[in-house]
Amino acid sequence: MINYCSRQTVLNNEAFVNFDPKPRANKTEPCSLTLKTRIENIVRVPNSSKGLGLLSKTEFLPGVYLASSLTRAINGGCATGIINTTEIELTIELPCFDLEDLDNKESTLTVTFTAVTGSDCRLSRLRNQLRLEHLNGEERASIVAIYGEYNDIFHLPGDKLTCTSTT
Repeated sequence: MINYCSRQTVLNNEAFVNFDPKPRANKTEPCSLTLKTRIENIVRVPNSSKGLGLLSKTEFLPGVYLASSLTRAINGGCATGIINTTEIELTIELPCFDLEDLDNKESTLTVTFTAVTGSDCRLSRLRNQLRLEHLNGEERASIVAIYGEYNDIFHLPGDKLTCTSTT
């Protein structure tokens, strides 16, 4: 169980991971964050705004994106996603972000999805690695749907293999 109030991860009624044990005195100062390869991380980013607002998509470094999100600023920070689309683990400094104010009147939010550059290339490379000629149309469509949705977990030549020491 993750307890965000006490800032602990609890397993079998025993706290075994205390995250952010020494909170920064000034929550709007930049903080360092390590991003694993090709992973989305849900993080708390510093901001100077108050209340509910929109956080715009921002590219920090080539291939590292702050997700667009509707979020609430609490104690100088807000939750959002950061995506590292590169093949290398990166350590970045998070600057302070400002939320865009929401009007009190009723409005429409338009969400646009765009493909990350290189994902079509990855799908194409994966498609070339798979042998599907012996499958019927239904089976082939099922496999295509699976590798289209989960293409990031298939190992391709040149991909960096990751590991974990968690047991």
